[in-house]
Amino acid sequence: MLNLRRLLRNYRHDSRGFAELVPWMILLTPALVLNKDGSLLAVFEMRGVDAEGVPVVEVDHQVRALEHALRSFDERFALWWTVDRRRVAAPIAARFADPVSEHLDQLWCQAFADAAQFANRHTVAVTFAPTGETTGRWTLSRRASFALDAARLDLACTRFEDALRAFTETLPDLGLSRLVDEGLLGLLHDRVAPAGEGQRVCLPDPPCYLDTWLPDNALSVTDDRLRFGHLDQVEIGALAIKGWPGSTWPGALDSLLSTPGELSIVLAFRFEHAERAARRIRDAERHHRNLQKTFTAYLKEAITREESAMVNEGRLRLAADAAEALAYLTAEGGAFGHCALIVLTRGTVATELDVTTREAASRLRRVGYLVLRERLNLLGAFSVSIPGQWAMSPRWHLVANANLADLAPIRSHDAGSARNAHLSQQLGSVQPALARLPTDAQTPLFFDLHVGDVGHAIVLGPSGSGKSVLMNFLLGQSRKYPGSRVIIFDKNYSCRIATLLQGGAHVDVGSEHGEVRLNPLALLRDKGQWEWLAGWLELLLTARGHEMSSDDDRALRIALGLLGAQPPGAWQLCSLVPLLPGQLAEALLPWVGDALLARYFDHSTDTFSLSDFCCIEIGELFRDARLACAFLEYAFHRLELELDGRPAVIYVEEAWFMLGEPRFCARLNDWLRTMRKKNAAVVLATQSLDEIDRSAIFASVVDNIPTRIYLANPHAGAHRRLYLERFALNDVQLARIRDATPKRDYYITQPGRSRMVNCMFPTRLLAALRSDPNAQRIFARHYAARAPGWAFDYLDEAAGPCAP
Repeated sequence: MLNLRRLLRNYRHDSRGFAELVPWMILLTPALVLNKDGSLLAVFEMRGVDAEGVPVVEVDHQVRALEHALRSFDERFALWWTVDRRRVAAPIAARFADPVSEHLDQLWCQAFADAAQFANRHTVAVTFAPTGETTGRWTLSRRASFALDAARLDLACTRFEDALRAFTETLPDLGLSRLVDEGLLGLLHDRVAPAGEGQRVCLPDPPCYLDTWLPDNALSVTDDRLRFGHLDQVEIGALAIKGWPGSTWPGALDSLLSTPGELSIVLAFRFEHAERAARRIRDAERHHRNLQKTFTAYLKEAITREESAMVNEGRLRLAADAAEALAYLTAEGGAFGHCALIVLTRGTVATELDVTTREAASRLRRVGYLVLRERLNLLGAFSVSIPGQWAMSPRWHLVANANLADLAPIRSHDAGSARNAHLSQQLGSVQPALARLPTDAQTPLFFDLHVGDVGHAIVLGPSGSGKSVLMNFLLGQSRKYPGSRVIIFDKNYSCRIATLLQGGAHVDVGSEHGEVRLNPLALLRDKGQWEWLAGWLELLLTARGHEMSSDDDRALRIALGLLGAQPPGAWQLCSLVPLLPGQLAEALLPWVGDALLARYFDHSTDTFSLSDFCCIEIGELFRDARLACAFLEYAFHRLELELDGRPAVIYVEEAWFMLGEPRFCARLNDWLRTMRKKNAAVVLATQSLDEIDRSAIFASVVDNIPTRIYLANPHAGAHRRLYLERFALNDVQLARIRDATPKRDYYITQPGRSRMVNCMFPTRLLAALRSDPNAQRIFARHYAARAPGWAFDYLDEAAGPCAP
C-alpha cells in the first residue's frame, strides 16, 4: 500500500529550499544588507588597475597598498573578491546615411560576433560581524538567535561604514564604487540565479526577506556540474585549489582573465584572530620539527646520547616557513586568515562547460596550483561564491594577508564604456562608442577618440603597418553619429576608395585636370575676412624670399580695399597685381596669369567645397612647400569657418609637413587648443617619432593629444629613448609594440589605460579600407563606369579569390 506520509517525508528530506543556501535577510539601507547571522554586507564594483602595459614596480606598489589596507581589518571582517567573465553580446549594427557604410558596419558586427569576446566584471564584497566572528553556521542550526537590537545595529552600521571608508580611501587607484538599491540587489540576484544573470531586480515593495525574494532558479546537482534552470539553462562546474605553489606573486591569476570561456574567479578570505593564528602557526612549526627525524632516530639518540645526522630537510623547511610566518605576524604587524580560492566555469551546453573547465585548470596548473574538479563537494564549492556563506565549503587554507594581496584580482582588462559620454551629452541622446575592437586578451575595447571632451589623437609608426586601413575604418565608424562630419587631408590616395565607396567627395587639389578651382579672394564679400586675406597674401608674396616691410603691409591692405570695392567678378589674384606697388606686384607674378603656380589660386570662381564627408588629396602639393603652405592655410581657414558644433573628425594622413613647418606648427598648436570647443577632433598620422620629437610644438602634442595609436614596429628598440622618455611609455609597452604583428595589431594608449587591439578585418570589409595599387586599379574601373550597384560590385571583385 502506498504510504503518502512516508513519500512526502522523503521528498522533504531530499529536496531543500534554495533559501537555506542564501545568507541575506533584508536590505537594511540602500547600500547595506543585514545577514541572517547578524553580520552586515556591503558590495563594491571595482574598475581595477590596468593589467596591460604596467611595469612590475607599479604592480608591486598597488599590492603593497592593498596589503596595508587589509591590515585595518580584524577577525570581525571577511572579504570576497570576484571576477565574473562573461561573453559579450553581439553588437547591434548602427544606422548610417548610405547603404555601403551600413553594409560595412554589418560585416564588422558579424566578424566581432564570430570571434568570441568576453568582458570581466570585478566586485568586492565585505561582511562585518559586530558581535564577533562570523561563523556562517545559521544554515546548520535553526536555533541561532538574532543578537542585535536597533541601537546596537545603528552603532554597528556606523562602525562598518567608517571601516569601509578607510578601506576605499587607502585604495583610490582601484576605482571602487559602492553598489546600492537595485544595483546591489541585481548583483546578489546574479550570485544565486546564474541562469537569469543581468535581470533587473526592482526594490521589493513592501520590503521582504531576500533569501526568498532573490532566488528564482531551479537547481539540480549532478555528478560534476550544477544545473540551474530558468527561462534558459546554465551548467556550472567548479575547480578547487588543493595544493598551492611554493610562493605567491602579484598577478598569479591574471592568465584566467583572458580565458576563452565564461567563468567566475572567487577568492574568499576570513580574517583570523591574531592569537589563534599564532597558536596555529606554532603548532605547525612544532609538528614539522617533531617530524624532522624518525621515531627510530629519536630512540637511537636517547640510547647513544648522540644527535642523529639523519634529518628530513623538507620538514625543516616547512618549520622554517612557519617560523617566518610567525615573525610576519608578531614583528611585522601582519595578519592571517582562512582563504578559499574557487573557479566556477559556465556553459549553456555540456561541451562548452568541459572545454572551459579544462582550459582554466590548465592555466592554473601552469602557474603551480594543484587543481581538483569538484564532485562530492560541488554545491559547497558553489556556495563560496555567495557573499556571507561559509558553512558548506571544507576547503580553507590559512594564509597571510600578504598572500591575499598577491592573489586578489585587482588587475583588470577594462573594456571601457559602450557609450560615448561626450557626444551623448552634446547631442542630447545616447550615442555608442566609436568602435568595438577585439583585443589579444579576448576582452573587447569600446574605443572612443574622446577622453573627456578632447578627441585629438595621433597615429605613430612605420609605413606598411596598417595605418590607413585602421583609420579608414575608424573614420567610417564616426559617420554613425547624427550630423557628423569627416574631413581628410590625404596623401597618395590612401583614403580615396573608402571615401567614394561611402558616398563622400574626393577633391584632388594637385590634379592637372582642374577638378577644383580655388579663389580665396572670394572671401572679400565679408569684411571680417580681410585681415585673414592679408595674412594669406603675405604667404604668396614672401614665398620667394621677399621680406614684408610696414610700407608693404600698408600697401597690401590698401590694394585689398580697392579690390573689395570692385564688383565680385573682379575678385581675382590677377586683378590685384595692378593695384600693388612694383616690388609686391613682381612678387605676386608667379601665382597669376600663365605662371606655373597660377592654376591653383588665380580663378574667377571658387568651387572648393567641404562636404560632410570630404577627402582632399594633397600629395602633389608637398613637392612645393610654398604651395602646400598656401593651400593648407586656405583649406584650414575654410574649415574653421564651416565648423558649427556638429561632431567632426579632421584627419591629416601625413602630418610631418605641419610638424616641420614653423607657420603650421603655430596653426596646429592653436587647433589642438581650440578645436575641442567646436566639437572637432584632430587626428594626426606620421611615420616617424623623430618628426614629432624635433617639432617646436612637441609639448603641445603631448599635453593636448590624450589618445595615441602606436603601429607595430619591430625596430622599436632602436628608438627606445623616444618611446620611453618623450612619449612616457615603459619597457613593457615598448616590448608590446616591438612584438606586435603589422597590419593586425595596434597599441592604443589613453590616460590610465593601454590596449593591444587585434583588427583582423574580414576580406570584404578590408576591400573597402585598402589603398594598394591593385585595389586602386579595380576601384578606378568600377568608379569610372558607375553602373547600378557599382560599389558592391567592387567589393565582390576586390574581395574575390585573389584578395590578400
